[in-house]
Amino acid sequence: MLWLIVVASVAGFLLGVCLRVPAVIVASAAIVLTSLVVMPFGQWSLIGGTMFTVALLCSLQGGYLVGAAVLLSSSTRSRSTRTTADLPF
Repeated sequence: MLWLIVVASVAGFLLGVCLRVPAVIVASAAIVLTSLVVMPFGQWSLIGGTMFTVALLCSLQGGYLVGAAVLLSSSTRSRSTRTTADLPF
């Protein structure tokens, strides 16, 4: 089940790099709905299934934040390397 957390983190990172907020909301809803359908067939307890779903959501959101931070830091870095000759005034 660790691979699901890694997949959720990578998906969140890729969505964060693209800054796709609606896609993250849809992905969060998909995780919750999939967990509601799949967890009873896997003989998960209510607390165990809920905790794992929360862990998946946290890894998705954390990956999104890391991706957004990487995107914003790279755009800030590219703006800070301009010289005075590049300024419009």
